[in-house]
Amino acid sequence: MTPFSIGGIQMHVSASHSNVPAMKHKIDVMMSVYPWVQMILFSELCPFGPLTFNAQEFPNATEEEFCAVARHYGIWLIPGTMFQKTGHTIYNTATVINPQGEVVSRYNKMFPFYPYEVGVTGGQ
Repeated sequence: MTPFSIGGIQMHVSASHSNVPAMKHKIDVMMSVYPWVQMILFSELCPFGPLTFNAQEFPNATEEEFCAVARHYGIWLIPGTMFQKTGHTIYNTATVINPQGEVVSRYNKMFPFYPYEVGVTGGQ
């Protein structure tokens, strides 16, 4: 069995502004203190908080920022979830980024958490 080191980061999430700069700082700190970490994951809705107002189409600039961070450190990165806008539909979507900085998968949360995710469609 080959060891695989995963670091989870849970942090205060604001809905009034982007949390992405703070997330990138937390990654820098984790990789400085624990350079052997091979995957970092964040909590749900971490980048922009729980407001569907912040829904974005994918791919987007925020996802690209996370791809650059993953590539820089050579790590797997799951930057929590973000609300994804597809036409008139909104999903709660997690992106999986490989150590080369490529998006290898996206997962749309199957069961939105009501009443907090009203207007969010469940994935397949």
